[in-house]
Amino acid sequence: GFDLWEDAVEQKTMGQAMSQVQRPGPETEALLGGWLDGIPDGKPFFAFLHLFEPHSPYEPPEPFRTRYAADPYAGEVAAADAVVGSFLARLKARGLYEKSLVVFLSDHGEGLGDHGENEHGIFLYREALHVPLLVKLPGGAFAGTSVKAPVQLTDVFATVGEALAIEGFPETPGLVSLAALARGEPAPERRIFAETFFPRIRFGWSELESVLDGRHHYIEAPRPELYDLALDPGEKTNLAPGKPGPLRALKVELERRRIPFRGPGPVDAEQAKKLAALGYIGSRPPSEAEGAGARPDPKDVIGTLEPLREGLGFLQSGRPAEAAAALRRLLAANPRVRDAWELLAQAELQLGRGEEAIAAARRLVDLSPEGATNALLAVANIALQAGRVDEGIRNAEAARELGAPEADEVLARAYLAAGDRARA
Repeated sequence: GFDLWEDAVEQKTMGQAMSQVQRPGPETEALLGGWLDGIPDGKPFFAFLHLFEPHSPYEPPEPFRTRYAADPYAGEVAAADAVVGSFLARLKARGLYEKSLVVFLSDHGEGLGDHGENEHGIFLYREALHVPLLVKLPGGAFAGTSVKAPVQLTDVFATVGEALAIEGFPETPGLVSLAALARGEPAPERRIFAETFFPRIRFGWSELESVLDGRHHYIEAPRPELYDLALDPGEKTNLAPGKPGPLRALKVELERRRIPFRGPGPVDAEQAKKLAALGYIGSRPPSEAEGAGARPDPKDVIGTLEPLREGLGFLQSGRPAEAAAALRRLLAANPRVRDAWELLAQAELQLGRGEEAIAAARRLVDLSPEGATNALLAVANIALQAGRVDEGIRNAEAARELGAPEADEVLARAYLAAGDRARA
């Protein structure tokens, strides 16, 4: 729905982790600034500036690298802050700032080890869910006002429509305009819902859901958790075993709002045959074959992922043998960690063990939902790097059959490697 969507980000090395495929914020800000320069004075516009700085690996640019040497994550936050400042200065220089609605927000926080998770995605504690949300209304209306009621990021949608009085803006039941709350209108009674299927999809652990009512936060897990945020904002004391009063109401609310996990549908018979011809079983990940009670509670097994972090560190520092050892240690304890198989394939490749690298990459396909083309393309790329061009072509062709447009790029490289310039 955007007139222009600019997300051209360079992948510097083959097999580079997606979290490391980043574009520096100043480059993105400059691109958006160039777009803004083409907007005629007085014409309304909507612009979205996305910054990726506060993500692993925490490697802030100078001067923030030196200034925050002891806390590189804070350095990345400071770097993002500088980009935002540059963008706001650009708006002011164009005379746009005062009359604009500006929303500043984050989509998630980072665990930073508070509950054993270094980044985000696995847990639903406040360090991941509680994010900055600042709104500057046109003309600076209600400047300095703080809204005390818990709100959610989806409320931004209702805020834009109400604050700008956009004609025909859709009704937004369940959402709240932050401008209305700033005016002093009472906040409706509601509970905020969150969920993560990441631990189930990536590691075969249990998914998590939570509801928050302002004071209490209930997390549904194999071992449920309840926290009193007024007395325990760091969520260190689980009150659920004592079954306090708020527990039942929050649990009932969560049951009402839960959406059961549904994996992708199976591939058709013809595609399944092609996958079988490549040696893939085409079954669901092991975690899907087990009963719900068999899935571990993420908080009980989060420590088992430490070798994954170690392995990545060894790989990034050019120590593939140590990386392979750490990753194999993890996979011996939990063979369902797809990220570990992918990193192990890279380590084996650097060690010159092409067959072992391909075997590790192939485990990605067995552990992915049927028809997961990214796993097939990972195998294709590893096979090409290992000099197994035919296997690279077969896996890339299978991914293309399943509808992956990026398979053509892999196939082009494969045909070049095979010396077939015409097909490439």
